Amino acid sequence: MIISTERVNNVKAYLEAMGVKANMETKSFGESRPATASENEQNAVFNRRVQVRVYVK
Repeated sequence: MIISTERVNNVKAYLEAMGVKANMETKSFGESRPATASENEQNAVFNRRVQVRVYVK
């Protein structure tokens, strides 16, 4: 969970540094929501991700 939280915070900071001006909500899921089964290193890389959703009013 710690690595997941750091990853999402780094992405948020990057977007803000690039000039994205929006209210951003961040959530970390860690191992609780894997994209694939981490049976090997090739599959495990898909679980190291950040998903971004943009909502337009």
